[in-house]
Amino acid sequence: MISIWNFLGRIGGGYLSEMIVRNHAYLRPVAMAAAQVIMALEHLFFSMRWPGAMHIGTLLIGLGYGAHWAIVPAVAFELFGLKNFGALYNFLTLANPAGSLVFSGVIASSINDHETVIAAMRPDIDNTNKYVRNTAAFSLVASILGIPAPLPLLKVACQSKKSRQA
Repeated sequence: MISIWNFLGRIGGGYLSEMIVRNHAYLRPVAMAAAQVIMALEHLFFSMRWPGAMHIGTLLIGLGYGAHWAIVPAVAFELFGLKNFGALYNFLTLANPAGSLVFSGVIASSINDHETVIAAMRPDIDNTNKYVRNTAAFSLVASILGIPAPLPLLKVACQSKKSRQA
């Protein structure tokens, strides 16, 4: 399902990015900020554990990542030009697996190891509830930390619109 929503996010993100640029005279970082806000909402849905949140979260994460990968090359071009575009695009492509390695391979595994040690030392703890609480807290913190991420992009876009109008 994520792949289907990713595909639709790429189409919709590219289309909305062009609409923002052509009709409203904003730069593409505004569209990229919107895609990041969608992904932050996905983390909020996962952390709340509402009924059906997995389906809505899957839809939002697919749309967000798809829109992100449709907009990133155009944003990189607008911000940095074509001089080193190939190297920059490859660097941006490597950011996703590097982030997965750091967050999943280092941070999440150390949290899991710590919780496993605690569970082994105190067998009277209800492991399922503790893991669910820790997962919800981790998702909520990730959502809160992800919300300020698009703010610099919006600041640059607002300043550029003012300079275009002048």
